[in-house]
Amino acid sequence: MLRRRIRSRAPRTALFSTLLVLIAAGCSETESPSDPDVDLPPVTDSEGTLPTVRNEPGDFTLDAHRTDLEIPAPPSGTWVLRDRESGSLITADGWAFEGPLAEAGVRLPHLAKTSAFWFAWSVFHPGSEIWGRDAAVRDAVIRSDGDCLVPCDQIRRNLPRDAIPSLPNPGPPQGSPRFADAGSSDAAYLRPGDMVIGLFDGTEARAYPHNVLWWHEIVNDTFGGQPLSVSFCPLTGSALVFSASRSAFGVSGNLYNSNLVLYDHDTASLFSQMRREAVTGERRGEILEEVPFVETTWERWQQMHPGTKVIASSTGFSRDYTRYPYGDYRSDDRDTFSVTDPSPDPQFPGKALVTGVHVGDVSRAYVHSEVRETMGNRTAFRDEIGGLPVWVLYDSADTFLQIVHAGDPEFELDLEWTRLP
Repeated sequence: MLRRRIRSRAPRTALFSTLLVLIAAGCSETESPSDPDVDLPPVTDSEGTLPTVRNEPGDFTLDAHRTDLEIPAPPSGTWVLRDRESGSLITADGWAFEGPLAEAGVRLPHLAKTSAFWFAWSVFHPGSEIWGRDAAVRDAVIRSDGDCLVPCDQIRRNLPRDAIPSLPNPGPPQGSPRFADAGSSDAAYLRPGDMVIGLFDGTEARAYPHNVLWWHEIVNDTFGGQPLSVSFCPLTGSALVFSASRSAFGVSGNLYNSNLVLYDHDTASLFSQMRREAVTGERRGEILEEVPFVETTWERWQQMHPGTKVIASSTGFSRDYTRYPYGDYRSDDRDTFSVTDPSPDPQFPGKALVTGVHVGDVSRAYVHSEVRETMGNRTAFRDEIGGLPVWVLYDSADTFLQIVHAGDPEFELDLEWTRLP
């Protein structure tokens, strides 16, 4: 077993205690997500489609901006977007529901993105642009090594494979995870400000809370006709959603630069979550196909989608989904869990929140604090990334930052936030 290089500091006590809990709980043979005592209604697949994107122009054709679905208006008091030119109203996640744009069936497709702590983004994406600053992320080189696309000795085993159990777990997928209505007792573990990863395909909405992902890190699901894996690494604060059309994913027990290393159930190849690719194994060099998602508070997601389903607390595992298991890790800017190579760029505090995107050869980081200080607490502004025109939609109150394609070429949008009466 490879040894980790770590700094000796008091916060480690809580982290190591968590690892011991995860080992003990994850390796229990008496717990299973298919436990017969779990009695919740099955999930019905939605009727829409949820495409993967590469953030290339071909992902945003005319068809990508059109829908024949009728999107209901969000409840009174919900913040939505208004197009000043046409007066049309658009949901925060890009679906026109009132006015000429709604009649034309216009929607604004999301770009694939990564959310993460600043230290992790700067380590994994050196040289990337920083919105609002002339300076880029400090440049560095991550070298290939033997059979690995990163130094093999830096892919470090911390836990046994599947000790942190994905849902479902282990082995090949055993159906979908269980979901519950937002108002049910199985959703009572969530507080309004808890963060969720949200998916909406025009007919159905689902929420994958951080609370569950702190303990499971990967949820394998089928949604909008797409097998997918929702992933979240608590140590790097990073959320990504991948296509799982070839194979579902599990938690390998390895870390690379403190970040989750997934393994696929088909070949056991190891995938670096934030690199979005297989770093060793049969699928080495394969870039994962990404599925765009929304990340925001549970309260805001329910406002956007009152009929949403959410992962039920009855997972079949004994976990306290109200408790963050890593102590003060989220607020300790110095703590990166293990030493990283390259070292983090010091331009921002280590745990500053980042929404990052890749368009062709261009990578760009939107640091939430920088957007807030420059543009205000709630803003919508145009931008261009690698030649691709986009709108950046930001609301600090709900930790909401979305990047959508600028729109159907037939329309010149001029967006602003407005609150429904």
